Amino acid sequence: MADADTSFDPRFDPRFQPGYDPEKHSDATRVDTIKDAAEQPASPRDAPLPIVDAEDLEPGGELDQPDTGQEDAAPRRLGTLALLVRNPFLWVIVVAGVALVAWGWSSYLSAIETTQTFMFRGYNPEDEATAEDYATAQFVLGVAPLAIAVGLLSIVGTVFFGAVTWFRAHRK
Repeated sequence: MADADTSFDPRFDPRFQPGYDPEKHSDATRVDTIKDAAEQPASPRDAPLPIVDAEDLEPGGELDQPDTGQEDAAPRRLGTLALLVRNPFLWVIVVAGVALVAWGWSSYLSAIETTQTFMFRGYNPEDEATAEDYATAQFVLGVAPLAIAVGLLSIVGTVFFGAVTWFRAHRK
């Protein structure tokens, strides 16, 4: 900058900004826009903010008192249970949890049966079908308990979420 005491920085001049159009952004257009903005009514967000004292923030203070000034507000139509039942994501979690528990349980029982068959019949590593069955049974014995645990956790988590949501709505 050439002069340090100037109050205007030319970098902020609209003429030097990207997208400047002299027909749209001329001084006459800017004055019209300012007049139009002055004629508009003030919005609710321009209202002054309420002043809150420290005593109002304490438990039992002014902010803890129920707001009875909104009598024209619409009544609550759906209860907490109805909102939980209508949530499709909760249904997906519950169905996936039940499916994981069912698959894990049935697969684990099948793998135990297959492993017992190998123990009493003997294991022939040269038989390709036997080796594949044994490998599958060992894999399922490792994965099925995890599937059962994840399924049970998702079901319990969904029940916990429903309980917390219900408690929050009915707390006094």
